[in-house]
Amino acid sequence: MERLQSAPFIPVKSKKDVHLFRPSEVYFSSKDGNAELYCAAFTFVDFGDRANTFLRYCGVRSEPSVKGDLPGADRVQIALTRSDIARLLMRQPKRMLAQAGSPDK
Repeated sequence: MERLQSAPFIPVKSKKDVHLFRPSEVYFSSKDGNAELYCAAFTFVDFGDRANTFLRYCGVRSEPSVKGDLPGADRVQIALTRSDIARLLMRQPKRMLAQAGSPDK
């Protein structure tokens, strides 16, 4: 199972071709529509119940979110973990800048 957790084997079709992702690089599509908020920044997949169960064991998470504390705030549910954001910025800085529209955002 460790080999699958670090191997890029999950196919995701883009406009031009198919890319393979590691389980830690994708998330399951949300049934409640919250994924729309993050769909431009993160990669979501849904291969059906049986395949999704297998992918969950490989390390695919339900969503890029956790409960946590923000400085100066009472218990707040943050939308993205710091590591998810940092990983995304390090791997795809041009894409994130393009989505933000400017370095100031």
